[in-house]
Amino acid sequence: MTLTPNDIEAFLGSCHPFALLPADAVAKLAAAVEQHPFANGATVLELGQESQFLNVIHSGEIEIRSATGKIFGRIGSGQAFGIRALLGGGRSTYCAVALKDGILLKLPREAFMELGDIHPQFERYFEPIGIERVGLTPLGHSSEPASAQDGAPAAGLDLMVLTARDMMTKDPISVTPSDTANAAARIMRKRRISCVPVVEGEKIVGIVTDADFRDRVVAEGCACDVKIEAIMTPRPLTLTPDALAFDALASMMQRKISHVPVVQGERLVRILLGSPQRVLSIREANIVRHDV
Repeated sequence: MTLTPNDIEAFLGSCHPFALLPADAVAKLAAAVEQHPFANGATVLELGQESQFLNVIHSGEIEIRSATGKIFGRIGSGQAFGIRALLGGGRSTYCAVALKDGILLKLPREAFMELGDIHPQFERYFEPIGIERVGLTPLGHSSEPASAQDGAPAAGLDLMVLTARDMMTKDPISVTPSDTANAAARIMRKRRISCVPVVEGEKIVGIVTDADFRDRVVAEGCACDVKIEAIMTPRPLTLTPDALAFDALASMMQRKISHVPVVQGERLVRILLGSPQRVLSIREANIVRHDV
């Protein structure tokens, strides 16, 4: 089946956020769209492929897979993928494989970016605001949610593909419970970091952040030689390197924290820190791509 320009225009006009655009803008975008039929089993986006298009599924079903073949989710009509690579000028961090025959609508980067310049309300939809919009948000056309493997939501597929391993800071420095607040503060100043994990042997037992120094040292008038164990947050939330980014950021937002130790067993290996935007900026800047 080949779609007519009117078919494409009507379809895009029924999808959010394209429905936010004036009719003439939707028509102009529809005229620039390339349609690509795909067959069951076809790879429609290769791992590491550069993206010059926003991919919107008109029909069919697509499965998102990691580099090792792990299935992260399935998406269908009216949903999009490849947004983060498109906006960031990077490469895909997953591959997309067709499960059912269908048609993919490919929106050229130039036309997509022009829309953002002219219509700010459209651009804001793709800004990294919160868990559901950090880089990739499926477009809600279908009245039924897309299916997902193992209960994983199809929304935010970049977050469903990335793991803590992809986003961790490198070479974390730690202190012990018997170290002083002054010593920890000097380390944080020298390294220009906002937290230090507290370890005993190789086991993480706490974490100290800028907020802890403010609330438990300065505000309480404590001496600089107070022991870390007196001001640390004990038994902090920890994650494994394989924890999904979606789960990690959801936990951070729920607890209103921005520093999470990453562990293997009880051994500290890295730190996940910052707002969702900061976390993904770490990933994009290639600060970390280490095996642990």
